[in-house]
Amino acid sequence: MPTQFILDRKQQEAEQTIQDILDLTKKRPYPTKETIHLARFVDACFYVIEDLKSKDEQTKQEEKQKKEVKEAEKQRKILEEQRKKELEALAPSPEANELPLLEVPELPSINDFHLEEAPSPGVAKREYVLQLYQNPVGILVEKEQDGSYQYNAIEPYIEKRIIEKAKEMYGKEFERDNSLFDNQTFIKRVTEKVTNKLGLPFSELLPQKIQYYLERDILGAGSFDPLLYDERIKTILCEGPDRAIKVDYTDFGSMNTNVTISNEDLNRFLKRLAIAAGKTINEQNPILEIDFQGLHFEGIMGIGGGNSRVTIRRLE
Repeated sequence: MPTQFILDRKQQEAEQTIQDILDLTKKRPYPTKETIHLARFVDACFYVIEDLKSKDEQTKQEEKQKKEVKEAEKQRKILEEQRKKELEALAPSPEANELPLLEVPELPSINDFHLEEAPSPGVAKREYVLQLYQNPVGILVEKEQDGSYQYNAIEPYIEKRIIEKAKEMYGKEFERDNSLFDNQTFIKRVTEKVTNKLGLPFSELLPQKIQYYLERDILGAGSFDPLLYDERIKTILCEGPDRAIKVDYTDFGSMNTNVTISNEDLNRFLKRLAIAAGKTINEQNPILEIDFQGLHFEGIMGIGGGNSRVTIRRLE
């Protein structure tokens, strides 16, 4: 009898346990909302980790590419600078009377330029030398990494403040008497006084460089001169001051240049051009369109704080 009692109790406990499990299952079905959210959270964590790893790897690759591009650009500039120096060194020595000086302020004649032979069409690079005002000006046209072309006019190097001081001290004298450009003794004395005023050492190369910029800016077309003298340039587009002037170059098409011009110098150029052509340009008549010395000029003088601009096309 006691044995049967024990068995009955065990059976009851087992049945109760089963019933409890069944009741629990009914009350809290699996999976619950909590477990679903937890599973989704864990799964999302794995995705976030993978995404972070992917982004980190991508960032490393981008940084590596930037470093490679930067290094390549650095090497390119070093080679370009070396080539420019070689080009200047190889430039022919100027001859005393190669370009006749103008007696009155006017734009230089396009027919006065001297141009060395350039490589045949189709190449990705051109290097040659122009002779302007008894000085060699190197021209380097080459393809950039992005596939575009860049036109570089390599004029004689001199500190800008030296030219500005020379114009300030002697510009009016040269404007009144253009024959002073033929007086090498006077130009040397100008150079000595300018460098002394600025506290700079005198160099035997400075007088020739100062003469170049004074003659270019007083008698010539200023910053436009190298572009005007280069017959391979068909169109010159100046869209405003202190912006890279664009050109349409034979065989290579449209490209930027390293040449810029200030608004003051651009207005001065337009006024001198108008005077030379017997025209007038001012705030009342701000538009200038003329054919002059084998070129077609379309200029607008900025008024009311606006910027001036000019387009120059070579006539066929």
